Amino acid sequence: MLKRLFLTTMIVSVTAFGALSCSDSSSDEEENTTKENTTTENPSVTTQDGNNASQSQDDGTGTENTENKTENQSSAVSFESIVGKAFTFTTGSGPHTLKFESDSEIVYTMYVEAQNVAYKHYLTYDYEKGEDDVYTVTGYIHDDTPETPSDKSGNPSTYKIKIVSGSEILINDKNTATVLDSKEYTVEAALSCYVNAMGGVDFGTQVYKGTKIKYENGFYTATVELGTGTGNIYGIDHLDFVDTSNSTPGYYNKLGKVTNAEYTMSAEDETATNSVAEGNEQVRYATSMSFPVTKDVSEYNLWIYINSNVMGVQFCDGSGEAGSGEPNVATKYVGKITIDWDSLN
Repeated sequence: MLKRLFLTTMIVSVTAFGALSCSDSSSDEEENTTKENTTTENPSVTTQDGNNASQSQDDGTGTENTENKTENQSSAVSFESIVGKAFTFTTGSGPHTLKFESDSEIVYTMYVEAQNVAYKHYLTYDYEKGEDDVYTVTGYIHDDTPETPSDKSGNPSTYKIKIVSGSEILINDKNTATVLDSKEYTVEAALSCYVNAMGGVDFGTQVYKGTKIKYENGFYTATVELGTGTGNIYGIDHLDFVDTSNSTPGYYNKLGKVTNAEYTMSAEDETATNSVAEGNEQVRYATSMSFPVTKDVSEYNLWIYINSNVMGVQFCDGSGEAGSGEPNVATKYVGKITIDWDSLN
């Protein structure tokens, strides 16, 4: 579903680099609901890193041309100078980020403000140098997960980039991309995953380790740091953790739908005991989860399965009826994080 959504969006959104006249549309296919479709004549574009680098002029044959360099030519830099940098632009739906992850891979993120959802997808791309140091870049969507092998399938999107310096590029000879202002903050927050049985236990306080906020391109992302925690219920010691084996960590977007979060995992040798498996199976656990947030909202319901060597519970918005030991099924148990925006530092 995400790939189909991205194909619809990228044909026009990434073409914004070529035409810079963007029509941006997004849809929630599961609900069959059409979202806003807006057009921006000249979206603003910025870039994440401004390190300058010099590069010799290439005459297009692969041979360095040192005889005909002008002052302007010698100031130009190579395509490699933008690899690892993120370029962003804004349309009516919200900000977009296009990062040249390597010399063959692009990571594209589209943030839809109406849903509070950040879609992330991956493309392979080729580039070719033309006249006046203008590069033609052709990108091919291959998937929305980095583990999927790249291919050249899908509809290509073509745009032109002239690299003026390590901190400035010119898109289609009329739009300048400059360094992106990116900041990271610490913030006070609390994770609550409360079960009123067994005398009342808040499993959230045991796995919660802290929250960081990243501000980039006009929107915020919260990274909730997770780990293991110990407790005792009626004399039984338990080690709690966020188990991703059968339930992907997520959050509820503005439409009230569960949306997968980005998350990180513990090392291969850092495991915990899965209570629902036989033979004391050892599993890795989530060490963080990230999702978009806005400063006008303090509470976010989460979709996480907290497991232990004793029992496991799916935490959600509390709208379900499932019991313990049933991962990825809604229960009556609420999992939520509360952010104190006044403490942003």
